[in-house]
Amino acid sequence: MVNHFTMANTQPILTLHQRGWSNRSIAEALGVHRKAVGRNVKQTQASQAEVPTNLPPSPGRRRTVALPRRSALNSEGHATRAPPPTPT
Repeated sequence: MVNHFTMANTQPILTLHQRGWSNRSIAEALGVHRKAVGRNVKQTQASQAEVPTNLPPSPGRRRTVALPRRSALNSEGHATRAPPPTPT
């Protein structure tokens, strides 16, 4: 079994995949694992996909407010670090 694909290994996989062969059939014909065939096809298609250049920049990671852990709440459901608000 081959655990690293070179261009010589990739081309027959892609050719057979484009001809409609199943991953299992390709794996049996080439002597590789069927999941390796699927990963190779997926990675190759992703690398060949066109990336649009007119997209706006990514907004970045969304920030969320951390809630106190359940263990940090008292029996009334208030955070133990800050006293509960007093009614006015």
